[in-house]
Amino acid sequence: MNRKILVSMVCFFALTVSISVNAYAGQVLTRQAPAGVAQPTLQEIRTSYAFDGFDLKGINFLDQQLITAANVRWVRTTQLGDQAWRNRYPTSWMWEAQRTVTRAGEFLNNNFAISLYAGNQRYWNHNLANGSTSTTVLNNARNQGLGDATLMVAFTGLSVRDGGQNIMGAAFVGQPFSFVACFGFDENAMTARHEIGHMYGLNHCSSTTCFMAAAARIGSFNQICATHRTQFQNNRLRY
Repeated sequence: MNRKILVSMVCFFALTVSISVNAYAGQVLTRQAPAGVAQPTLQEIRTSYAFDGFDLKGINFLDQQLITAANVRWVRTTQLGDQAWRNRYPTSWMWEAQRTVTRAGEFLNNNFAISLYAGNQRYWNHNLANGSTSTTVLNNARNQGLGDATLMVAFTGLSVRDGGQNIMGAAFVGQPFSFVACFGFDENAMTARHEIGHMYGLNHCSSTTCFMAAAARIGSFNQICATHRTQFQNNRLRY
């Protein structure tokens, strides 16, 4: 076979593989609200929070001194809170964001030795309205910048909708930017875990029992399919 033809075929094959592997890179993927799941009212949020029994006095979780095994990978996060989020948690919005990320990160710590912690938390000021699309909200969050952190999880109290569908959160696949819309602590933690998966390069799962399903239900919080488990392990050092 002619050497030039052979080289061209090899290059074409390599390009095809590259396109296939990176098909979702940079794409915006969301967690859609499962049927019957709606955003709670402000009163429902505050009632639920009161019953959680948290003592907010003396909380100091930013840049805590960390003692850990050598193999644990610590990932510094920036957590933004917009005005709508701060209205829902007027005296504790930072703590609510942090405990959401911490809860979402437990699975990563237990399975992949990845531990998320708050590096900084900042006001997220914007002029977006209820009903904004996931791409609009996500791009606005990304424009705030990471600061000195590695990953962003932004928190909004807005109602985010794509084509009439309630959106619980969104992220860029393989990029360190995501947001979580407020649906109450349990759903927020589920969404944060789902979006963190996207930031680590995972796309949506066809299995409805994997936490990476497009409309993953709260019951799949700790479930991950074999394919995504392998992919997550392979991408462990992304950040």
